[in-house]
Amino acid sequence: MGKIRLLPGHIIDSIAAGEVIERPYSIIKELLENSIDAGSENIDIVIEEGGENRIIIADDGKGIDEKDLRLCIQRHATSKITDNNLSNIKTLGFRGEALYAIAAVSKLEITSKTKSMKNAVKLIVEENKIIDTKPSHGKNGTYISVENLFKNFPVRKKFLSNKNAENYYIRDIIKSIAISHPKINFNYTE
Repeated sequence: MGKIRLLPGHIIDSIAAGEVIERPYSIIKELLENSIDAGSENIDIVIEEGGENRIIIADDGKGIDEKDLRLCIQRHATSKITDNNLSNIKTLGFRGEALYAIAAVSKLEITSKTKSMKNAVKLIVEENKIIDTKPSHGKNGTYISVENLFKNFPVRKKFLSNKNAENYYIRDIIKSIAISHPKINFNYTE
């Protein structure tokens, strides 16, 4: 056994992302919980190649304000804990790790608009580095695109099943969430 050493930041990010994002269905679960917590009435889910090539979640929820968009992909950033009391959480997701973890292992695009914003804003992130932020077209709510999952993390990628199996896991998590939220319209395309 070798000497103990501290790991570089990008390795730490990869390990942490793997704790939150095991497979494409993990991303779907986290993003759907965010959409539900945002008060969405309609959520569209699009999957390409079992989620490995692309995952899209689009909702008509409250959206993310422009000033919060860059912050939402930071580690441990959340809007869901307001009084620092972990015993008083009333949302589905709260860790503040999902978007950060997703951005660590993919190309992440978030386009969002709140009712108070004149235009939507698009944030493009790869491996937790902001590539671009720009005005965009978009309706109230949030559109998230996750592309090239685990592209630069072959160890994680090799644990993915074939497209049909990954689609099965994704459909299963969508069904369980949809059943527990019957007032929300879920539209799924693969």
